[in-house]
Amino acid sequence: LVCYWKLGFLKEGAGPFFYIYCLLVFNSAVFLDMIAGNINLIEQVLLWVAFGFYIQKRLLWFCIFVLVAAGFKMTPAFFVTLVLLTDDRNKYRLFAGSAGAFLAYLLVQYVVLPEYFAGFIKNALTVVGEPGQGGPSTLKFVKTVFKAIGDGTGIYLPEVLQLVMVGLIVCGVVYLTYKAASRLNDSKMPDREMTEVVLICLLYALIHPRMKDYMYLLLIVPSYYVIKNTRFTRLAPFLFILFILSADRLHLPIFSSIMSLTWAYYPLMIAYCAWGIFLYEIFAPGNETSESGAFHKNSTGSR
Repeated sequence: LVCYWKLGFLKEGAGPFFYIYCLLVFNSAVFLDMIAGNINLIEQVLLWVAFGFYIQKRLLWFCIFVLVAAGFKMTPAFFVTLVLLTDDRNKYRLFAGSAGAFLAYLLVQYVVLPEYFAGFIKNALTVVGEPGQGGPSTLKFVKTVFKAIGDGTGIYLPEVLQLVMVGLIVCGVVYLTYKAASRLNDSKMPDREMTEVVLICLLYALIHPRMKDYMYLLLIVPSYYVIKNTRFTRLAPFLFILFILSADRLHLPIFSSIMSLTWAYYPLMIAYCAWGIFLYEIFAPGNETSESGAFHKNSTGSR
């Protein structure tokens, strides 16, 4: 998978430090995935093969591999929405056909083994609210902040307010990502498909209600791509170091609680950081007419 990332997506942009980055980034998500023994690694292989087909504009094969990946945990079916960002005249047929095929797949399971299907749905709803710090998602972050406020003030706000806050954050992230995708759609960038893959992966991580720590494996290539293509080239080494920082727990006087919360949700914060940088690159003046394909290589020169 790492070799495929290097050869198929980053190419000459992946230097020797990329291997170190893969090992350490997002609290060593690769290592966590290996320990977990989760099907996520197989899911990632299928998804990145699908993204490879997307970049090659072979959309039918893209949809097929996304649906196969979604057969394990359902949520990767979200990536079929990438088809809607293309200029292909059959994109709506492909999207509708993929959605129909996936719903048919679920219907067959329900008809054949209804008790297992119901158990799967019940379990999925239960694990979203599971305690612990193994799932640094936006939902968990908001809930943790509200709990910390309650523990400090004695005032515990209702859960519905927490869900409203999460909903507002998700809506804001989706809206800004949509605007960025629309801007990309109007641009003349030759690597538009790759930037769309980066954007949709970041969006998925930020809005997923149960983004487990090992699932941040998905963002290794997108975050590295952001580092390598920032127009502020002097920031790249700093961002590289910032993204690979990791700690399970820090016991510091006064700030121990803040640092504990920070490290628990550090992968999520990195994801927001990468998303924000990437949106800035998309919205920055001059990118819509860039012919070079690299954000920082515009007509005004390096900043």
